[in-house]
Amino acid sequence: MDSSVHRVLFLLALANFMGSLGWGIYYSVSRPYYTDVLGATYTMIMIIASSEWGPGLTSTLWGYLGDRYGRNRILPLGALAYSLSLVPFTPLSLVPLVVGIASLGWAVAWPSILAMVSLLSSEEHVGRSYGYFAVGGSLGWAVSGLIVGLLKPLLGFKFILVLTGLLAGTAYIIAFMIARWRGETGFETVNVFRELRGPLLIVAVIQIVLTLGFDFAYNLFLVHFYSDIGENILVYGLVVTSLPAFIGAILRPVVGSIVDRLGGLKTVILVAVMYSLDFMGLSYTRGVYSIILWILPIYTFYDTGMVKLASEIAGREKRGTAMGIVNTGSSLAGALTFILGPLADRLGYTYSMITASIIVLTTLIPLMVLKKTTKR
Repeated sequence: MDSSVHRVLFLLALANFMGSLGWGIYYSVSRPYYTDVLGATYTMIMIIASSEWGPGLTSTLWGYLGDRYGRNRILPLGALAYSLSLVPFTPLSLVPLVVGIASLGWAVAWPSILAMVSLLSSEEHVGRSYGYFAVGGSLGWAVSGLIVGLLKPLLGFKFILVLTGLLAGTAYIIAFMIARWRGETGFETVNVFRELRGPLLIVAVIQIVLTLGFDFAYNLFLVHFYSDIGENILVYGLVVTSLPAFIGAILRPVVGSIVDRLGGLKTVILVAVMYSLDFMGLSYTRGVYSIILWILPIYTFYDTGMVKLASEIAGREKRGTAMGIVNTGSSLAGALTFILGPLADRLGYTYSMITASIIVLTTLIPLMVLKKTTKR
């Protein structure tokens, strides 16, 4: 990559850092703010969570529009994320609307940002480019917990929540400025309906199933681990967020190069098997052993592998559509996770985690179908 490409990649990684920092801070403080300050019930928390996930279902549309008409025309809508700063001045009944508008800014911007990152290099080096870009995101998530711990006692909820929108909105405006500078024009030949009938539909199924199993296990572990350590919030934050994120930041470039060597399909197959074994182990381990299994950097292969796979399937002209499909798949899986709640209540932690292990392993079925369809 020449110096101009390195500069663009650095700026996109900076935008990723700011966006991840903003959303990371939001997720760290929003639940205590909604319940302790605004008096939200569990029902309202679920409604707000749906407003956070819901807009992501439109990501395929926004990715397609970026491909068709140019990302420099779509990315300005990322400024909707600034509305997150209005949360501390909003009555509880309107919080889902405000958060939904902010999440729509993310849903609009993210597919185009991923497309720009994947197009900075040849298809053979998409993983490496994404790896460097993702360092910014990992650092943003890692630092967010520390910032909340330092600033919240001094400045309170309102200042922290205002900061979240400023960071997230500015991140997407930086991406827009890059797209405008690079002249990110569209490809008039892109047809989203045709693409959704082809291999990209199988990619969407893979993302939905894999994310559904991961999110189910993630939520199970959060609740179980918090209780297991005696509700120690410091240890909880370090193990759940900061430590995995810092490890990910260190390994991201190396993981990107490994994914480039393996290819997207083989990487995602490996991820499905590793997560299945990891969740099976988490179902029986406790204490330090569960911490070791939790911080294994499988996720770095997971998201990099999906970006690589979508890039390989889509080609250059449909890259935004492909990233939108991946994003929509994640959001749909997140929205569907609640249906597994009653099952978890009935089965308990151990058997529910085994169920999560089985769910991610079933991803091998659409992966094998994709391998046969594309002969990769």
